[in-house]
Amino acid sequence: MVDILTYSSFGRDVLAAVLGLCVGSFLNVLALRSLAEQSLISPPSSCPHCKHQIEFYDLIPVVSYLMLNGKCRHCGKPIHWQYPLVEVFTAATFVILLHQFGPNGAASDTFAVWGKLIGMTIFSCTLIAVCITDFREKLIPHEITYPSMLLGIVYSGVVVGDVSSALIGIGVSYMLFDFLAFYGLKLYIAMYGDPDNPQEQKKKVLFDRDREGLIVTGADQEIDLHIDHVFDITDEPEDHADEQFEVMGGGDAVLSAVIAAWLGVQSLALALLIGFLAGTVMGASYLIYEMYRGKLLKTCIRPTAIGIVIMVSLVEALMLFLKNLIPDSTINMPWLQLGAAAAACGALLGILRAGHGVSKPFPFGPPLAFGAIVAMFYGTIIFPGAQ
Repeated sequence: MVDILTYSSFGRDVLAAVLGLCVGSFLNVLALRSLAEQSLISPPSSCPHCKHQIEFYDLIPVVSYLMLNGKCRHCGKPIHWQYPLVEVFTAATFVILLHQFGPNGAASDTFAVWGKLIGMTIFSCTLIAVCITDFREKLIPHEITYPSMLLGIVYSGVVVGDVSSALIGIGVSYMLFDFLAFYGLKLYIAMYGDPDNPQEQKKKVLFDRDREGLIVTGADQEIDLHIDHVFDITDEPEDHADEQFEVMGGGDAVLSAVIAAWLGVQSLALALLIGFLAGTVMGASYLIYEMYRGKLLKTCIRPTAIGIVIMVSLVEALMLFLKNLIPDSTINMPWLQLGAAAAACGALLGILRAGHGVSKPFPFGPPLAFGAIVAMFYGTIIFPGAQ
């Protein structure tokens, strides 16, 4: 009889998917209650609108959402689509992890195989929960990351047998992100001014309200920022009143340390590289959307064109310089490929330069989590000595 937990079969995929649906439901609770600083046990789950306690038969992952047509049974208000999405995504993740790290029948079900599967599953759950909180509130709760970091250190020591790589990666994470936070803020202030300055805050508030149609201005008319009675800035929500601008949040450093604890310092390097690249693309896309909402895309044309010209000129000039240094003139330089990459980078820089004051930075947790996923699956291919 085929063992569904050992051999690649439809049965074990179904089992993994069902388990993933249940864990995904728990991750929704973990993320939201961590943000609210509430206990995972009490109070029982309730509708966020009418506060009515949800019955156990309405808590079946995905099925209850479909049966209720995405609405609360009592008040009829819509249930957020986040819940079924996270449940389905977690289920798919569990199946993929089972195929990637689980026993395949040819190998014996050793402690190392099961240990890696369980460890990467816990690590993946951490990344999913962090993405939920960072997307919703741009926060990465320590209630999620610190326990996962400790488990990662234990995993690296017991299963992988290389706790030194994890500890080195944790130290590197804190030093790197502290460096980026400190000098990144100084660079931002030098380029755009102090975002915590009261006048800069007033400018941002009036700009947002003008974009939302709360201030009526002409097509080319500038807002007079010296008219204090136009709007009272103290009307801004209290939870943002004392919020200070950060180039890189402290939660990002802890998440990086979590990745190092589970994957080691070599895979951390790959995760950071992919994360920063993904973050640039995601941030620029988010910024373009915000500028589209504010009908400000036309302001990107000039800085984007300047960025493309500068970056392409620098890259092409560098390649021309290197070609002249190489005695063998028959070597083909990738003019077109690197030129296109330089143009893309210049365009992104121009967009970021034009829209730096439109919205808050895109959360870095999800891009970093994406980099961690790439490192988890491909880190041992790129770095054969990695975990």
